[in-house]
Amino acid sequence: MSIAHSLKAQGATLATAESCTGGRIASLLTSQAGASEWYVGGVVAYSRLAKKEVLGLSSESLSAGLVSEKCARAMARHAALLLNADYAIATTGVCGPLEIEGFLPCHVWIAVKSPRGISAFLIETEDRGREENIDFVAHEALRLLEEEIER
Repeated sequence: MSIAHSLKAQGATLATAESCTGGRIASLLTSQAGASEWYVGGVVAYSRLAKKEVLGLSSESLSAGLVSEKCARAMARHAALLLNADYAIATTGVCGPLEIEGFLPCHVWIAVKSPRGISAFLIETEDRGREENIDFVAHEALRLLEEEIER
């Protein structure tokens, strides 16, 4: 995994804040031997309450809804602060099978926090079914993280 190599080379750490991916990103990261050298941990904040109470998001951060760029950016920022990490990934959106907040399945915001700031990306693709959507979003988040680390 190039992410592991790059983070170790930088002496950097990573945290995750997952909603719609439900811990899939953390699972992929920790499947790598030695992940504890660079992965500090993560939070699965699936509900509005968990986003507020666990991650510490403000009502303002949630004002645009749970499926929003604003929410994703706040999740990444708060995960990095909470876990004292250099990088963080956050996912929030709809993986299906139902529509949420008016959004169809596979409408997801991914935010990547790095020492340079926070970038956010909207992923909208065809609905492949819940499990495949979760896998797709998790891998896409890791791809975006890898791009950010290598910049």
